[in-house]
Amino acid sequence: MIVQYCDGKVPAPAQYTAVDQELIDLIANVLPQIELELGQFALHKAIALLWSVIEATNKYVVITEPWGIARQLRGQPDDGNLQQRFATTLFVLAEALHLIAELLRPFVPSTASTILKQLGLPETGAWSGSLGWSKRLVGVQVTRDGILFPKLTS
Repeated sequence: MIVQYCDGKVPAPAQYTAVDQELIDLIANVLPQIELELGQFALHKAIALLWSVIEATNKYVVITEPWGIARQLRGQPDDGNLQQRFATTLFVLAEALHLIAELLRPFVPSTASTILKQLGLPETGAWSGSLGWSKRLVGVQVTRDGILFPKLTS
């Protein structure tokens, strides 16, 4: 949607809503827990925590319905509040996906690398202690470069 509606550049967020903040807080709380579990080689616990972030991000998509906001914007293109809500929603999803990709690196490095590349981000090597919610993605050019998980055919 960023490619389609924002010329491929991650939009700057406006004010976060309670729904946005709930996802941001969950991720902020889970990041150090994942790092701790990885440090103790409790991979199953780290994956379970990572999966909770993925589930929360999916729930965020269902609740915020960015496709619905885009549809509303087509009918009301000058609605500043709607534009800000759309930009914030897309930003929150992009940053959540960025952090998910970083957390996936120990488990599925090639998929994580592909996600980071599509988000216009370099692989930085070790991430211990450096992960956290930020606005570093604002203005970054994203791409649609292929399918992450192609369908299996028999």
